[in-house]
Amino acid sequence: MNKEKFINKLNEELDELKGKELLYFNMRDSVQEARCTNRIFGIQYALNCARLLDEPQKVKVKQYVADWYEEHKHNLSNSLWEFTVELNEKTNVTGAISEFESWFIEHPCAYEFITSMKNGYEVEEEPKWVVKVNNMYFLNWGEDGTCPTFVIDDAPRTKEQAEKYESEQGAESVAEIFGGTVEKV
Repeated sequence: MNKEKFINKLNEELDELKGKELLYFNMRDSVQEARCTNRIFGIQYALNCARLLDEPQKVKVKQYVADWYEEHKHNLSNSLWEFTVELNEKTNVTGAISEFESWFIEHPCAYEFITSMKNGYEVEEEPKWVVKVNNMYFLNWGEDGTCPTFVIDDAPRTKEQAEKYESEQGAESVAEIFGGTVEKV
């Protein structure tokens, strides 16, 4: 039975149950009516699930995976093959690998994961970090690059104005200078 036949069968069952539910309602048989209502809810749930079958799901990827995919999507099979061969040679010779290469090695189903990106994907938003000192957020080092500038945390969206760091360590090194803390945004 394919998806379409399954959905048709569920719709037939649903129509039959709705007729029985109305009959039991008119007969004032609340027990049988409740049973029909519960079965109707179950079939409606099954219909919703059946409609989702075979719909490709978007995967979430790191930016560097999306970049590699976009560069190679027009000839994906060959690119993956060449990449795998080159990666094998590279790790045997130099040992120095990129962030994407490291991900590819560590991901248990990297090949299948990348090929599934043709069904759509979303880039994961990388966490950012800000520096907070008392009730202020670090903004920048000023025009001359030596005087720190802060914004007071007294209005909505104040944190959005603060300097954002890609790594927690980078934010911590600035926070250490001022005796502040870091916050994930």
